[in-house]
Amino acid sequence: MTAKQRTAAWLCISLLLATMWTSVHAQDEDLIVIGQSVMKTLAAGESATWRLPARDGAMFSFIVESIDGNLDPIITIEDTNENILLRNDDYSSTSHDAAIEGFTVPRNGTYIVRIRGYGDTSGDYRLTALPGYAAIALHEEFNEPQPWQLITSTEGEDAQFNTENSMLHLEVNGIQQTARLSQNTLDVPEQFFAQLVVNNVTGRNGWQIGLTYRQQGNATYYAFLIDHRGYWRAIAVEDGEQRILSDWSPHPAIVAGTTRFNMSIFLKNDRHEFLYDGQVIGSLSDDAITGHGQLGFIANTVNALGSRTSVLLDDLLVTVPLVSNNAPIAVNSIIVSNATDMVRELERRNVIEAGGMQILSLDESSARYINAGVSRFALASEVEFENVIVAATISWTFTDRVNGCGLVVNDAGDGTDTYVVGFIDSTGAAGLSQREGETFTETVFRDDLALPINSTYHLLLIATDGEVTLFVDGQRVGNIASVNSSGGIGQAVINYDAGDTSCVYDNLWVWRW
Repeated sequence: MTAKQRTAAWLCISLLLATMWTSVHAQDEDLIVIGQSVMKTLAAGESATWRLPARDGAMFSFIVESIDGNLDPIITIEDTNENILLRNDDYSSTSHDAAIEGFTVPRNGTYIVRIRGYGDTSGDYRLTALPGYAAIALHEEFNEPQPWQLITSTEGEDAQFNTENSMLHLEVNGIQQTARLSQNTLDVPEQFFAQLVVNNVTGRNGWQIGLTYRQQGNATYYAFLIDHRGYWRAIAVEDGEQRILSDWSPHPAIVAGTTRFNMSIFLKNDRHEFLYDGQVIGSLSDDAITGHGQLGFIANTVNALGSRTSVLLDDLLVTVPLVSNNAPIAVNSIIVSNATDMVRELERRNVIEAGGMQILSLDESSARYINAGVSRFALASEVEFENVIVAATISWTFTDRVNGCGLVVNDAGDGTDTYVVGFIDSTGAAGLSQREGETFTETVFRDDLALPINSTYHLLLIATDGEVTLFVDGQRVGNIASVNSSGGIGQAVINYDAGDTSCVYDNLWVWRW
């Protein structure tokens, strides 16, 4: 190769490296960082996007605050094909700020967080991305000495700790020893999401580390642990007596030998969910220890001579549900997926209480009616439900007539014609109606949801505490108060005029709690 050829080759390589660096740098700039805020300016008609790589089951919240100008921000979460999964304009009646709380990742992948202004509004804004919920209850950065309480399994100097360089260092030595740290300022409410950043962990013969939570006194608490093998465990300790909730078991998300990772806990009522690097690795139900309590840290050694466990903790962030006008923020859209994922999202976003079980699943069923009016077809006959979700994907053959299909809850039965029906019709309009005898006494009717015509639709109907709420294709149609606080469930065929209508229900499922 001549000198001229070598120079040309080096120029090509340099240009390629510069292009690659620019591309990577640009990609890094639009990568959203969970736990941080960014301030940007949005011109009229523009939109800004950030990439969010995330794992199945991860939980995030986003708040967009207008800080200068007349910007009325709108936030959407989209997949890589720009299909909108969730959307919010004004989360509060007293401001134009936007928020999406409790976004539950439906599957591993990259998602797009997009910010735009309503109409021709523009100005400066702040975007905050948080793990779990949208309000920060506690942020421990370990940047100054705190009144930590060290609790060990034996007397002596087998455990020690210190805070330095914005990290907490905890070490324990000996055969099968335990060291725990807690302090009063780490007291958190009954419902929360906590994320702990483990900067580094080492061990002679192995290690076990984790989070303690709902600690009440020194001898009552829950604990979530990870070990050097890539296994996880959950225990309850009550008055010093240990009870195993989920024994050591592996999970594909936990790579054996990894020394830097995030551990997270979602806790609501008796629902405990455990996450590793943002991915759900396990869940369980237990209500032995209730109420608020302290968070803490735990390190164990293994059952071998000369064992030692040493861990550096970098950051602890606890988030709780955002409150507006003394109530949780409204949920106007949900992600349509399978029953398990949808229930998890509804629980996390406080649409329903945690707990319960799926009691019915039908791959396919149908209902037919030829007269004008509404005909009901019972599911789980002679069983009454007080807190229940009924959901299905519904389709039917469209004609020139206006007709529709729906789901029924709080059905009194016995020929009383008292029930609530949620439905979609062939014009793309959706409704929720209370029937009492001969008339519908309360109705929510929406023809502004931009739903497709001549399509299939996903309906999800929730009945709880005397209130019924309808979602169609993930969009909230509305809610009404029900005359009955409980009742039967079923399918419905709706004919505005007489004619033959057959509704097909795919993947129908029922959840009760």
